[in-house]
Amino acid sequence: MAHEKTAQIIKDPPGVDETAHPFEPVEWWYANALLDAPGSPIDGCALVGTFTIQRQMAEYCHGLIVSPEKGSLADFSGYELPPGTISSSQEELRVGCRKNYLRGRYPRWRLHLEGEDSGRLCRADLEYQAGVDADRRTYDIPPSYMHHYVVYRSRVRGAITLGKESWEVRGTGYYEHFFGFLNPLESSGWIWYWCPAAGPHRLAFNLGVSAFRGGRKPLSFVFLTEDGKTFADFTSASLEVLEERNLGGIVYPHKIRVTERSEQGKLDAVVTRMEAHYHRVNRSPLATSIFVTGFSLLEGRAAWMGRGYDLTGRAFGSVMRVELPETNP
Repeated sequence: MAHEKTAQIIKDPPGVDETAHPFEPVEWWYANALLDAPGSPIDGCALVGTFTIQRQMAEYCHGLIVSPEKGSLADFSGYELPPGTISSSQEELRVGCRKNYLRGRYPRWRLHLEGEDSGRLCRADLEYQAGVDADRRTYDIPPSYMHHYVVYRSRVRGAITLGKESWEVRGTGYYEHFFGFLNPLESSGWIWYWCPAAGPHRLAFNLGVSAFRGGRKPLSFVFLTEDGKTFADFTSASLEVLEERNLGGIVYPHKIRVTERSEQGKLDAVVTRMEAHYHRVNRSPLATSIFVTGFSLLEGRAAWMGRGYDLTGRAFGSVMRVELPETNP
């Protein structure tokens, strides 16, 4: 039976990099920044930029500013763009969509996002400097697979414009490149949370969950990074949904707990979403999907090779849920 196939996480696979892989059905580049801009209305907010390609179907270029108290402050995204709108290169990291682009290579990148929100000019021009090593994984979830190139923490600086006002900003960012295949008949979505500086050790905390249909156990994992290195891999975590919310008729996790105990370490962490967030509901004859992104609170403890860690901190993350027509309410 398909749901009995074993999922595995492969570390440091060959060929997982920043450049385009045009023969893969799904590919995206994602960068965010937790903003420090004292005295401005965007201080403490997050900027999100994505370039997403669903080949031969649709493309998306997100530009978002999300507040922990007010939710979406600006949405200057391009939704359901025609195939071919996003350009990319197999030779170098050079992704573009109209006036938007992501360029560079480890350890430095430049992100430019530009668009309008209700007639208001929105623009972000940011430089990223990696603060940790790049991490490479393949999530082999038969028949799906996803390759992941990620930098869990970078220093960010630049400028953001909303309407007639501009502010210099600094902050902390996350950057990733995903490509591969997700079987829509089996995958029901994913959960992702990231905390760049958890507890007094200021660990980068990264949590991922790949969810499935038909009662198949989700693939849940947590990686911890300290002093520039990812040192703890919890790859068999158990997921418990503590609270749920409903958006567009689809129920999604609002508060979750992940736990794991092994010879190398143990983990017990709870992530609770803040009520203010950005969200979007997409409906089509093929599926209904919801996307929720925003701030959350991380609480918990971990131990690895005999050393204990406090995981408390402010996190940012997203939930994607997809339901097929026969399962829609």
